[in-house]
Amino acid sequence: MIDKLTVVTSSFGSARIKKRILELKKESNTIVLYYFQRNNEVLGLRDDVLDLVDEYHCVGKIEDGKVLSRIWHYLRLITKLFSPFEKDQNFYIFGSDLTFLILFLKGKISFEVADLRVVDVKPPMKNVLQILDKIAVNRISKLVLTSEYHYKQYYARFISPEKVLVLRNKLPSVKILTDLNIPSVEINEKITIGLLGVLRYERVIDLLITFIKNNEANYNLIIYGKPSGRYDNDYLSYLDAHNSNISWNGMYNNPEDLEKIYSDIDMNFVVYDNVYNNVRIAIPNKLYESILFKRPILCCTESEFGNEVIKLGIGKSVRTESYSVFSEDILSYSKNEIEISSQKMGDIDKSYYYDMDHKLLS
Repeated sequence: MIDKLTVVTSSFGSARIKKRILELKKESNTIVLYYFQRNNEVLGLRDDVLDLVDEYHCVGKIEDGKVLSRIWHYLRLITKLFSPFEKDQNFYIFGSDLTFLILFLKGKISFEVADLRVVDVKPPMKNVLQILDKIAVNRISKLVLTSEYHYKQYYARFISPEKVLVLRNKLPSVKILTDLNIPSVEINEKITIGLLGVLRYERVIDLLITFIKNNEANYNLIIYGKPSGRYDNDYLSYLDAHNSNISWNGMYNNPEDLEKIYSDIDMNFVVYDNVYNNVRIAIPNKLYESILFKRPILCCTESEFGNEVIKLGIGKSVRTESYSVFSEDILSYSKNEIEISSQKMGDIDKSYYYDMDHKLLS
């Protein structure tokens, strides 16, 4: 148990940070949080996290895509945290966009990376970021990753495995997610697909919307999550109003609303755009949510996530090169196959989708 831990996060865009703070409280007497306000925050998450820590400071508000405007806030953060005299400080840094901060800190540093965006950056910026990563990870005590493939495909060239902790973004073992009696899927008429979470990867969502419109007699689509890009609240409301088989329900609280949401769907649409290298090596949290609630998964091809879904027999991989193959793949996943996949999910050991005890700080 350490006396004080300083945590820095660039956003409240994932419920993972709340889970991580709860875990860190077991290893530190005092937690001080520095954070940025952003427009990608999960509903209610910031307030939940601030209630958990002993002290917190908002560094400022930053906007997505406006990198240069962040510089002033980043400089303020550095001046607040940098101390040439204190060497026994303990830090936990969330997010690859805060890699630069590690260069100015002294003490023991744990660094968590959930999305490996550098693999999709083009040279020469990619070369600059790789040099920064190499310098930074050599200054940290522990690197925390949410996919083992992040290490194999990228960080293995910079840091030894002894300093790496892979923590897939599994489910917390909290009462609301363990005291459940979830029935397997039984489809009587239409198949209901769920589109949950941040609505990014517009190209793939376009394919899904077209499919749902073209198959009104056999499919429903229920959407919960955070509007993004072209799929803003106005457009989602328009889709809801003009399509009898599309329902837009707004943002939701995680994990409080999960049981209700998953009970409304027959399968979960987790088809991300595999033109991005990061998508190909990420293991999303939706894998574990879907298994817990026994809702089979539609996933993308040519990805480690998709490979795992198919190996477990709990879903269907869907091609996205064209609408023709996209539609063909979804239509080929029969009601009977969906129900069998759901039953298989109920046989998976709980240790696969619930978090186990682990030590985050070195």
